[in-house]
Amino acid sequence: VLYDETHPRRRRIWHRRAAEGLVRLAPHQIAPRARHAHAAQDWPASLDLSLQAAEQALSLFAIEEAEAFFLLAKEADNHIANVAPATRLRRLRGLARVYRIHGNDEGEARALEDWLALARSTDAPAEGALALATLASNLCRRGHSTEGLALAQEAVHLAGDNQRTLSTAL
Repeated sequence: VLYDETHPRRRRIWHRRAAEGLVRLAPHQIAPRARHAHAAQDWPASLDLSLQAAEQALSLFAIEEAEAFFLLAKEADNHIANVAPATRLRRLRGLARVYRIHGNDEGEARALEDWLALARSTDAPAEGALALATLASNLCRRGHSTEGLALAQEAVHLAGDNQRTLSTAL
């Protein structure tokens, strides 16, 4: 009851203090720190910690938790003016992987299309090739083998000498 009746600014202060306390007392506890940073609206910390927590959850196959943290990272990203493209690419790659493991082909396709668009806009050919190859695989799994094959060929062409990077997608 006390929490619900407390002014939002005061709640953000509490969450910021909790996150700072966790840094000192339990620095390895990434997930609680991410949640408190997000609740405190400390967007840069929320983005960084949410990505770390999502990747940690994904490595443990805690798929729903990984998805939740990738979505927290996306929300934090929306509040920050100049997020590094590499950070956004990392989030989109992870979210696509979560959706793939979860069997959500449509969600994976959306994340892959966003990943590909960002990779192309940042002139990151290796990243674009990997996104294309992963999207090709997604299309083939959904029964669109003609489009998938065309994207796979484009991925191989774009990868050039770095074709080994495509092995995880194809």
